[in-house]
Amino acid sequence: MPLFSGSFNERSAQGLVLRSPYLCIDIDHIGKDKILLIRKRILANLCPALMFVSPSGDGLKVVFEINPEAGTHSEYFLAFQCFFEEIISVKIDSSGSDISRACFLPYDKDAYYNEFPDVQDRAFIDSFTASDRDYALLAKEHQLQPSAYNFQTMKYLTN
Repeated sequence: MPLFSGSFNERSAQGLVLRSPYLCIDIDHIGKDKILLIRKRILANLCPALMFVSPSGDGLKVVFEINPEAGTHSEYFLAFQCFFEEIISVKIDSSGSDISRACFLPYDKDAYYNEFPDVQDRAFIDSFTASDRDYALLAKEHQLQPSAYNFQTMKYLTN
């Protein structure tokens, strides 16, 4: 089963067979009137591979090309989370931290496609490093104890 973040034999992080060089960011509930403005801000800072209006009609999906060898899905997700908050001034949906998250493709006659997008790598991750506070918030959203789960490796810590 191919998803943006990889190929899976089941839709779970444990079912990951092969990571892809893509990561999908979901920006929910920004309002139809702000979609164009947010889209312009994104394109002024990074060149994604794909960008389209979400199925709800009031959000955006933005697909970035990444170097999967340079960092984990979680490291990239947290870097994009910081980037979007600091540079674009919007919050992204934290459900994207789940590597097996599915994404529906709606019809969008104005979808943006770039055959040669910027490839984000370790320098991007290092430029937008999440703080311990961000890791704790992500743990809270996933109803986990921060000390019980390592968000950089997306694995439970064992003694």
